[in-house]
Formats: sequence, structure tokens, C-alpha cells
Amino acid sequence: MVNTSKIKELMAKKNLTQQTLADAVGVTEAAISYILRGLRDPSYRIMINISKVLECTIDELTIK
Repeated sequence: MVNTSKIKELMAKKNLTQQTLADAVGVTEAAISYILRGLRDPSYRIMINISKVLECTIDELTIK
């Protein structure tokens, strides 16, 4: 399960909008919106890309 608050926190630190993150990850802004609202879990590939853009580990982006 995705830790949406952590993603939002890291986005804020990097001053990224949903559109900027989406462009960097290679998905639509709607896909990022669904993920951040907890309506959809991203694929492993998308999680890898998000972690690269946010410069963190996948573990940091998941709820333990």
C-alpha cells in the first residue's frame, strides 16, 4: 500500500506539482491524482520511477 502523505511531503520538498511528477514518471496527471487520493495503487514500475524522481527508496513510499 502506498504512503500518500510521504509522496506529498517529498513532492512539497522538491516543489513538484502533480503534473511535473507525472511528466517525470511518464504517466498522466490523472494517474498521479488517483494514486495520491488512494484510489489506485501504482504498478511496481511506476513506484520505481516515483522513487527515482523523489530521490528516495520504495520502502519510504509504502505503508509498513
